[in-house]
Amino acid sequence: KNNGMGVLKNKIKKRVDKGLFFVHHFSPHAPYLFDRDCQKRTIDESLNPKKYNPELYKESYICVTKQILDLTDKINDYDKNGIIIFQGDHSNFRDRTSIQRFFIFNAIRIATRCSEYLDNSLTNVNTFRLALFCSSAEKPS
Repeated sequence: KNNGMGVLKNKIKKRVDKGLFFVHHFSPHAPYLFDRDCQKRTIDESLNPKKYNPELYKESYICVTKQILDLTDKINDYDKNGIIIFQGDHSNFRDRTSIQRFFIFNAIRIATRCSEYLDNSLTNVNTFRLALFCSSAEKPS
């Protein structure tokens, strides 16, 4: 439950020939199911577990970064040159009317030949564009 990366990591051997995966990994959203060591937390229902808690969010975020590294290592076992993208669907910024809500986690692993096109200011859309160009051995326009 709420651990899409864990499910993919455990089933990737059976699906590696498919070549494309999309995972919706619910963490680090509330309720915060995992601590920084990715151990299941005991949820106290009386404390409104769906409410934002900055400390628990941080703990869950640390777990997610560890899961990203772990899943990337697992994918490397099958495809060292595969393109991997990890993105958030929104930031943790609480004001839903603010543009900062769209400053999301965005990470990509691409082939060395495409690394010259990497830029810290890549948006989520341009990250996908870069992945598509690199997967077809084209130069991004």
